[in-house]
This record gives sequence, structure tokens and C-alpha cells, in this order.
Amino acid sequence: MTKPDRPSSSLDPYVEKNEEYSLTPESSVSSSLSDICSNDPLGLLQSKHIAAAAAAAAVCANSIRDRKRTRLHKSEEEKREERLAANRKSASDSRKRQKGLISDLQASVSELSKKNVRLARENEELKLQLSEMRR
Repeated sequence: MTKPDRPSSSLDPYVEKNEEYSLTPESSVSSSLSDICSNDPLGLLQSKHIAAAAAAAAVCANSIRDRKRTRLHKSEEEKREERLAANRKSASDSRKRQKGLISDLQASVSELSKKNVRLARENEELKLQLSEMRR
């Protein structure tokens, strides 16, 4: 798969004037990578990083394609079962979250009730002190 000639540019040192470029086999890719890496003073474009990124992208693309394929070949019953299982999990998570919230609220009620009793007792003591001072 070849593409038309690209004009040479001072911003693009990797392309020579009137050179055809194409999707190339690994041998020319490695030479392109060496050209890139030689002009990379920080080492950010090292071939191992580029290869790792390309491999990760390929795995991701394959994963997405596989998921799409599995969706295409599932029967209505399988889809229904998966939907029901996801719904059960979601409901279970919701119940757990609700139990946690209720537990937190009960702890708050207990703490605030104790504080209320303490403040009521302190209020009575202060009223007694005030009435003794007025005598």
C-alpha cells in the first residue's frame, strides 16, 4: 500500500524529497525507529517504548474486536441471562451500600443522642448555678 510523494520539509527530517512511503515490513520500521531515536535527545522515542505501545494498542484493538464478536453471536437467552446477572450484582452492591449508609447514620444518631443528653445535663447545671447567683 503506497502513498503519494510527500514534500520535504525542514520540520520533517525523516522524509526525503520525492521518497515514496508506505506501510513497511519490520526491517524498514526498525531503520525508521533508529532514525527517530538518533534525533531524540531525551530518549523519549526509544524503540522498546514504541514497540511496547504498539503491542498494547494491538492487544486493546483485539480485545475490543473480540468483545464485539461475542456480542454478535450470543442468543437472546444468553443476553437475558447476562443482563439478569448484572442486575443481581448491581442490586447486591446497592444493598451493601445502603447497609453501610444506615450503619453510619445509626452511629451518628447514637453519638448525637449522647451529646444531647450531656448538653441537657450541662444546661440544667448552669441553670442551677444561675439561680444560686441570683439569690
